[in-house]
Parts: sequence; C-alpha cells; structure tokens
Amino acid sequence: MRTSTSLIFVNHSLKRIPGHGGSWSSFRLELQGNSLTLVLIPSPLQLARLSFISSTTQQSASARATGAVSLLSLGSSFVLLAGITTHAPELVLLLWDLQYSVVLASHSLPIPPYLSYNKEGVNLSLAPASSSQALLVLTPQSPKPQSTSRSSVLVVPFTAPLKSTIANAIGRASSGIKWLVQSESVGERPIQELSIDRREVLKKMRTAIEQNWPEAADTAFFDWYERRKSAMETQRVRYRDPDN
Repeated sequence: MRTSTSLIFVNHSLKRIPGHGGSWSSFRLELQGNSLTLVLIPSPLQLARLSFISSTTQQSASARATGAVSLLSLGSSFVLLAGITTHAPELVLLLWDLQYSVVLASHSLPIPPYLSYNKEGVNLSLAPASSSQALLVLTPQSPKPQSTSRSSVLVVPFTAPLKSTIANAIGRASSGIKWLVQSESVGERPIQELSIDRREVLKKMRTAIEQNWPEAADTAFFDWYERRKSAMETQRVRYRDPDN
C-alpha cells in the first residue's frame, strides 16, 4: 500500500556541530498491514548558502550561526524553513515540498538592525499561528554586556496547497537549485535518452495535467515508481541468488 502520510525530520545536531554538511533527511510513514513503519527516504537534500552550514575553518562564524535555522511542518510534505544567508546576511524563508525536493515559494528580508548578528548571532524559531500564518521569533544568541540588541517577532503569511502533487511541483525545479549543493560533475554528464516506460509515464502525466487532473498525474507517477521499485528488487534478488 502506498504511503498517504509523510513525516519530515531534520537532524537537530546540524544546528549544533560546526563543520556539518547541511544534510536534510526526510522519512515516510507507511502503513504495512496493521502496523506503521518509518522509512528513510534515500538521497537527502544537501542544503547550501545558509549560514548554519559552515566549514571547520570558520569557527567564529560557525558558532554565531548555530541557531540560525528553524523548521515548521505545514502538513503533508510541506515544510517552511527560516534561515540566514551566508553572503550579505539576510533572512530567507523557503517553502519546500520535500516529496519532490522543490521550493514552492521564497522570500528574503533584512535582518532587523537592532539585532547585532555579526557580533552576537541570532536564534531563529518558527511557530504556528494560524492555517495561513506563522510566527518567526528572532533573539540574540549570545548577548554581550550592555548590549542594545532585543528580540523580535515577525508574522509570516504563507499559502500551502492542501496536498503535494506533481502538478504543483512541475516547473519549479530551478527555484530550489540555489539552495542545494550542486555536483561538479552534473554539467559533464551526457544527456541520456529516456526509456520507453519513462516516456509513457511522462505522456500520461502531461495529459492528466493538461486536463486538470493532478490526482491522475500523481497516480500515474507512483504506479510507475512502484513497478520500477519492484522490478529493481526482483533484479537484486536474482543477482544475489543466480541459481533461483
């Protein structure tokens, strides 16, 4: 039975250990018979350009940025991420659909001047306020004696779809590239022709989207995915035991 519920997690040690790689793992909650199983989704996102991701050679910057990230689940596979950019630091808000690894919406704004980010650092904390608003709390991370920094609360409006669909994700791949680590070899890979089964599923998905049936597009994709996964498992078993 295909999963209908997704739970998204982040390793909180990412915010505390200098030199981490910004790896963002997600999990899928699957109903198997009468039991629930938590399954790690392969290929975690490798985040980039956010200040809480720093090298071991940047100890002072790393310590300043350890609290400069916060996540808020918006249901389904939608997650709101608040962070601070590395260069020309500013606040950034990213609405991710982790099922398809795309950014649905983004917004940036200056760090309030009464927060001494360069000297004291800033802790970020997202909290739900309503079905269409969140609160972003900014506090000094390490206030100095006689510091003039003060906390701030920002209202963050958002619009998230009721559920994750391929129709909402199509055409948005480029919006998340800026925030992900890019392999140096990506541009060197030769373009491969799509297999027959992939062309067929893309044709079905295109037809469904053109006819405004996003659910049919999702069904076509996940049916293909399950068939492909089953075929790969069968092939793996045969490889382990070639006599059967």
